[in-house]
Amino acid sequence: MITWLAGKTHFYTDLAGIQRLEIEHETFTGKLLLQCGFQIFEHIEGLYPEGPKGRYNPLKSNYERFLNEVGYSGQNPWNDWANSAEGENGEVLGG
Repeated sequence: MITWLAGKTHFYTDLAGIQRLEIEHETFTGKLLLQCGFQIFEHIEGLYPEGPKGRYNPLKSNYERFLNEVGYSGQNPWNDWANSAEGENGEVLGG
């Protein structure tokens, strides 16, 4: 089975375990273990948040473009649709 990563996650590689088992980083298995078992389509370590002057990073990720293409509108569709809720007065409540 292949597990693809497309978006935001946090993971920590078990470097001590890889070294203990003497697995070379350049091998297929080594690369997979360095990525905690994921085949990586796109890895975003955290969101591209917005501040009082707008986005801290003006670039859109591939994941954000994909969400827009499949119908999730907005500059930050992850925050607006997947990682939030609507409050009693229609305001976006961050998750």
